[in-house]
Amino acid sequence: MKTKAMVAISLRKHFMNRPHLRNRCIMALFCTVLGTLSLLTSEQPAYAQDKASAKDLVNALHAAFGEHHARAVHTKGVMFEGNFTPAPEAKTLTKEPIFAGDSLPVVARFSDFAGIPTVPDNDDGAAPAGFAVKIKAADGDDFDIESNQHKDFITATTDEFRTFLLALAAANKGDKAPLNAFLDAHPHAKEFLASRSYPVSYAKATYFGINSVKFTNEKGQSVFVRYRFVPRAGEQYLSPDERKAQGANYLQDEIVKRLADGPIVFD
Repeated sequence: MKTKAMVAISLRKHFMNRPHLRNRCIMALFCTVLGTLSLLTSEQPAYAQDKASAKDLVNALHAAFGEHHARAVHTKGVMFEGNFTPAPEAKTLTKEPIFAGDSLPVVARFSDFAGIPTVPDNDDGAAPAGFAVKIKAADGDDFDIESNQHKDFITATTDEFRTFLLALAAANKGDKAPLNAFLDAHPHAKEFLASRSYPVSYAKATYFGINSVKFTNEKGQSVFVRYRFVPRAGEQYLSPDERKAQGANYLQDEIVKRLADGPIVFD
């Protein structure tokens, strides 16, 4: 079952790289319903409880990308602030007040993947790019949406992701055997890495929610939804040669210039 509900997010350039700019970016967000709770529950694979803690995962990210005392992943990015306005259809899916009321303030961020503050935008480790939105509810609570510029995630569990990061850390020090063994045992991870794409602009890529989220409406009907941001300007990606020819900050610079010319819209 697939249903769509729309909300609008209106953003302006806030800070990071060029704090003096105040450009507006208008976005529309569609969420795609994946199915009812009972249907999804019956189809979900039975994973064992992850043993890795949040601290374990952060430590693995630092092992892979270095102890630079910045955020552990998606370190390099550009931030905006603005407003979130739900469409009337959104409240048919959920009773959450943020989808039924007036405009709310948001902070949003485009970013490169790697946990390296100086990673070049044209580097292999820059993908998948990220797009995150933090909606500030009227009661002071936060509603966060995290999305990546890839329809999948590299692993299915936290433990597997930690193992991959530790193997990557070893490869960065010259020992590629653990990484090769991990990829041989996890064909999806190998496919994920091979299928990464690099956009012409942050505004010309589709972003997918990392996790599905359970919505329940006023009638008590529950569904899992997964967010997807689709650029109205269309998708456009670079070939390997085109990417390598770009500057180290081409995504950061381009989005600022694009916003100065007018709104950016995602459906």
